[in-house]
Amino acid sequence: MEKAIPEISKSKQESHQTLQFLIGSNDTIPLITITPKMSCQNTVLGEHLVCILSYNGSVIDTVLNYTILVANIIVVATPICNSRVGFRGASLSLLFVTIFQIMLCLVIVPCSGISIIWCSILGWMLAGWRKRSIHETITVTIALFQTIVIVLDFSIILYYAATSEPITTVAHILAIVVLGMPLYLINDRVNSSFSYQTIRDDHN
Repeated sequence: MEKAIPEISKSKQESHQTLQFLIGSNDTIPLITITPKMSCQNTVLGEHLVCILSYNGSVIDTVLNYTILVANIIVVATPICNSRVGFRGASLSLLFVTIFQIMLCLVIVPCSGISIIWCSILGWMLAGWRKRSIHETITVTIALFQTIVIVLDFSIILYYAATSEPITTVAHILAIVVLGMPLYLINDRVNSSFSYQTIRDDHN
């Protein structure tokens, strides 16, 4: 018996992708059907942007993701004025990941959504926890709300891991580890250097 070779077959007339096994030379056995329901391939720029930001018209995904995005921004922004990274660095980081999210879906892959943004904020919070334990203090209330939001973040990531393509989960994890955490650490480093220089100038 010849070894089964996995292949992705695409239909021009349907909006789904079917994972198939090729056995022998002619026979095909469908294994998994994956429907990229939130992919955007509009040719008009304005319509493409609307598709991206509205999850291709999915009301549930739009409400879910924008709600968790607002929650993440609030729990991070509340203590950030007293943070070592400062408001400016956090704002620039948020702008960067927002542009990255749009360009990712606009140019690189036909995706939609804003989950990269709130996953990056999640990574920012996780990196900030360790720093705060050493350098900063926040109120018990803020720490509690941040914990709740983090739990909700991971719950939504698990939800999409169970209902979407594996690449979605990979993107979420990369946003946390490759975007959010490094951005916090870079901003923390820059702000620390600036503060150190300011202290030296004051003494001189």
